[in-house]
Amino acid sequence: MAAEARDPRRPDNIDVEVGRLVRVQRIARGLSQTELGNQIGVTFQQVQKYESGANRISMGRLTRIGKVLGVDVTYLLGASRRSTPATVINAKDQAKFSEAVGMLGKIGALRLLKAFTAIPKKPAGLRESIVQMVEGAAAASARAPAAKRGRKGRN
Repeated sequence: MAAEARDPRRPDNIDVEVGRLVRVQRIARGLSQTELGNQIGVTFQQVQKYESGANRISMGRLTRIGKVLGVDVTYLLGASRRSTPATVINAKDQAKFSEAVGMLGKIGALRLLKAFTAIPKKPAGLRESIVQMVEGAAAASARAPAAKRGRKGRN
């Protein structure tokens, strides 16, 4: 079975991962897409395309993004997580990391995580109760018809 040919000019999984890391760092610094775009010389729509992986980020632009976000370009490229002779990362760990970065890129995820970590460790059951509440809300939302959730065909 032959592998499907892929257009090398189209963004790939690495472009998506770089975009997700940009999004996570932007949100962590409290910047809007418009603010980041203004600082790097593009529109907020272009920042959206970078973050979704729809458009590739040039090295010059990535360097500017790194400076604005206060991170090294190698971090945004994922060099610290890629396999090297000294550190071999198995596929399962890489998949978990990619999933975590993807989740942090969702709207509100970083705010939720920051708020959760600010909850005191005692009483011990408080954090567990909150996790159960959020899981219950997610399950109920998944069971509800799209119209009841207010989506009415929007994606």
